[in-house]
Amino acid sequence: MRSPSPSPEPLSASPGGGGSETGNVSRETTGHQPVEGDRLPSADWLLGLFLFACALVIYLATMCWAPAPGTPTQMLLLHLRLEPVPAALDPIWGWVIRCVDRLPGLSVAAWAGLVSAFCGASAVGGLGLIMCRVGFVPVYQTAPASLAREKQARQLSGLVSGLYLAGSVPFWLVATRSLPGSFHLLLLVLTTWSFSNFQRSGRIRHLSLLGLLYGLGMAEFATFLVFVPVALFLGLREMIRWGAWRSWKAWLVLGSGLLAGLALYPVHAREFFRYSAANAQFASAWQALAHILREQAQLITQAPYRNPIFVFIMVFALAIWLLLFVMSHRSPWFYEGDQIAVRLVFAGVLLFILLAVGLTWKIIGLSNLMLTPLLLMSASMGYLAGELWILGEIQILRDDSGAKRLLRRSCSTSAVLLPVVALVGGILNWRVVDGRHARIMEAAVEDVLAGLQGRDIVFSTGMLDDSLRLASWERRQPLRVITVNRLKSAPYLQHIAHWFEAETLREPLKQAKFSQFLDNLLLSDEGPARTAVIDMAEIFRDFGILAPDRFIYRLEPSTNRLALTALVESQRPFWNRMGRLAADPVPENNLICPYQDYLLLLASKVANNLALLQAKDGDETGALDTLRNAHRLYPDNLSVLLNLLELGRELQGPEPAQWQADWQARQLQPGVDRWALANRYGFVWNALSWARRGWIWVLSGDPIGVDAVRRSTTVPDPGLELQARLLEQIELHWGIPFPDESHHRAQLMKDDKNGPALLALARLALRRNAPETAEAYLQAAMNLGLSTEDAQLNQCMIAYVRGDRTAAVEGLRELVRIAPQDMRAWMALLLLTDERDPVNPTALSMLKSRSAPVLGQRLALAWFHLQHRQWPEAQAELDQALQLDARNAQAWELLATLAQIRGNHKLRMSCLRTLFNLNPNHPMKQVAEAFQLHQRGEVAAAEAVLHESLRGERHPDVLNALANLLMEAAGDSNLHEGLTLANEAVRLQPFHPLFRGTRAEWNLRAGQLEEAAQDLRLAAQMYPNQVQVQLLTARIDAARGNRSQACQLARKLVARRGEMSREQGSQLDQLLQSCDGND
Repeated sequence: MRSPSPSPEPLSASPGGGGSETGNVSRETTGHQPVEGDRLPSADWLLGLFLFACALVIYLATMCWAPAPGTPTQMLLLHLRLEPVPAALDPIWGWVIRCVDRLPGLSVAAWAGLVSAFCGASAVGGLGLIMCRVGFVPVYQTAPASLAREKQARQLSGLVSGLYLAGSVPFWLVATRSLPGSFHLLLLVLTTWSFSNFQRSGRIRHLSLLGLLYGLGMAEFATFLVFVPVALFLGLREMIRWGAWRSWKAWLVLGSGLLAGLALYPVHAREFFRYSAANAQFASAWQALAHILREQAQLITQAPYRNPIFVFIMVFALAIWLLLFVMSHRSPWFYEGDQIAVRLVFAGVLLFILLAVGLTWKIIGLSNLMLTPLLLMSASMGYLAGELWILGEIQILRDDSGAKRLLRRSCSTSAVLLPVVALVGGILNWRVVDGRHARIMEAAVEDVLAGLQGRDIVFSTGMLDDSLRLASWERRQPLRVITVNRLKSAPYLQHIAHWFEAETLREPLKQAKFSQFLDNLLLSDEGPARTAVIDMAEIFRDFGILAPDRFIYRLEPSTNRLALTALVESQRPFWNRMGRLAADPVPENNLICPYQDYLLLLASKVANNLALLQAKDGDETGALDTLRNAHRLYPDNLSVLLNLLELGRELQGPEPAQWQADWQARQLQPGVDRWALANRYGFVWNALSWARRGWIWVLSGDPIGVDAVRRSTTVPDPGLELQARLLEQIELHWGIPFPDESHHRAQLMKDDKNGPALLALARLALRRNAPETAEAYLQAAMNLGLSTEDAQLNQCMIAYVRGDRTAAVEGLRELVRIAPQDMRAWMALLLLTDERDPVNPTALSMLKSRSAPVLGQRLALAWFHLQHRQWPEAQAELDQALQLDARNAQAWELLATLAQIRGNHKLRMSCLRTLFNLNPNHPMKQVAEAFQLHQRGEVAAAEAVLHESLRGERHPDVLNALANLLMEAAGDSNLHEGLTLANEAVRLQPFHPLFRGTRAEWNLRAGQLEEAAQDLRLAAQMYPNQVQVQLLTARIDAARGNRSQACQLARKLVARRGEMSREQGSQLDQLLQSCDGND
């Protein structure tokens, strides 16, 4: 909307040179004395007032009294200083916004809209007045008829130019919204008016106002900067013509006014620097000033790149301006046929731009409205109308044929019809720019605020964010709206960090660690009760139960607080209101139409997901009723249609028949949204059944994950994690970042024949322990020509996940016979068989002998050697893995574990430092922090740190550390929790002797002596002389009745008491007392 464009000053320059009513002014006229015609006739002023009044009435009638979504609301937030960085541009408009915000009675959007409407109407009237000054030099200076015709042409020119500008889509848009565009154009018109005053009269006082306005314009609107050379040329030309260039007083007045206007730069820079101090963005006000100038320069230089149509509009506007106001020196009375034809072509293009009912500006885009070229085109349209009127004057001596007289009458008729055409264009454009429909968004914001039920944190995708922030700010309602699309911006995260007082929430945001902030918030006790989500149901399912309500999802910690019946009934009035909107929508071309469609789709999506909760709860009848409402709101919602067909499969009658007909029609409409059902339309009930019937893309509507799994108090099944790890190792992807489902679905949206993406989805489904879904994806990939090796390997993995290990191994044996070069198959045989199977050493040999530089293969082999306690071989594989990728966190973590097992403290600390550099939030860092707290005696704080770490990731080192800490802090009172933690740690890393020792201790306390002895035996193989192992051995022997062995070992340990902790020393004393008692 601030795109640079030609300066409007030449609008007041007559083709004859002076632009006065009677032709050129004598060059001998001084610059200090007015000439005849210094004032406009009253008729011209009446025309200007008429245009102003008409435009003001129209703009008020179509104004957005509610905050208009999109750029208008964004501009309000920017100038109200509610954004991380205040506005660097439009300083005067920003002061206007902040001033009207203090006025009572109306919202800031309404007051700003009124200011825009007044500025827009003033610009329309001002343009009409300026065009009344642009003269058409008559060929017969003394002919009264020619003089009268010329005066009529100027007034017609003013009328047409004003109507054209007032009725054009972009200017109508800015004049009815809270945008600065109409104010900027008014500033251009006022500057042009001042220049015209000096051009006509030569009065020095006009130079003062001209300098002031141009200086202010340079600081406010980048267009003024673009045309500084043009302004200097025109201004100097007129000063020379009037003789004012020799007057020091004239230069003093002009310079004083210009400097006064340019003083806006330092004033704005100082204020900009002051309000940017919170982000420490600038070191001084001079840096802030340099930033402002850079922003203006980028606005100018980047305009052609932001919009490819920009160059065409600029060239067209310049071409017609040059033709009419610079290059044309011939009187309209003497135009030849080619000159008339060129003008008719230009007039046709200008009328198309006006009458295309918003099409032209839809192509161009409303983010770059290019108002200044529009101003030039409006003036050109008015001037063309005046020329046509002059061409229509009958000339008896020249019109010697009927054809020429007919042409004269046609020109007159065309000139008279142009105002009518401009009015018709305005009527057609009314439906496009009518801002009264913005109340739809205002009502939506009210619905969101009502549905929050006291929540003060909203995560959203962006469409409603700005409107919500503005509404909550005006109501002084504390609401923190977090726009997910802006989370990659460090200044934005710094900005929202100030919204939170708790250090656990503020510090991660300051450090740009949003995932940690999200975990700290949503895994806390009060987090879900503060949180609502807009249009991101799938992302937040892991943190709680999502309660769909109108446009939002409220996050609940469990289903206990979810009353579905009451929730459904409370939304029926909302569905009825939105249904009326769907039945009677806003005009198709209206600028609010995309927002209306988004709201209807969002409401339909939320209702669809609510219906699935009802179906999951067993209420299929209620779910069908809710789905009918969702279908009524947005009939094109594909997920709703699929759910209606699936849940209504037993129904009979015209309604199911209509659903089936709609489904048949949708099958003939290929669309990229097929692979984005969950994100775009909502979840699908029983999506797998649709996939089995051949509609594989319906699986994109299947919700991934489990509700509230991150808040679950039950320990996750370690077997599933081990299975997922084994599958990753077989695919040679373990320890390497792998794209998730959304990435591969996005690939299928681009190409639904993408076999590798389908295969990747099959593998991800296996990792989620969904073999049926994986089989459906695999079958779809095979239909597209998947290779035999890939197909057989994945079929074997599906058999393994289903529990048929024997079938999986047999299939793999067959696969290595036909494809011995497939290292994945050999890796699968290595991991799925034991040492007694002859194929196991063969697989290891093949992997070693044909070992290609594949990182995943090295890591999987390292894990295999760790499981078999082959420490040197494991370290060799890890060394080679780090040579392939020195930043691989999995390799460093395994190497740190191996260093701990082998007692290499220096290597372990080096690995941990590298890990913490790669991932500052690594779980091992929490273990180190808990150890330090324990050393200071803050056992409760250390336990809290470890519990918090387990909420994010159940890392085996954290599990073992917490099990040891509970052993000391609570003794046997937490027997079940301690043993559960120890069991989970051993399952994740069964080769770790320290984990075995921890579980042996808990098994001993639980009275499970055989299990304790078995774990201890494995730990003793690695640490036979460790004091903790020997003491535990003595205690287990004593518990099993081997008193003599226990007492003999206990007495030997007396000499090593200094190596024991306080608790271990107490245990040794108890054992010795028992031995003395028996003696």
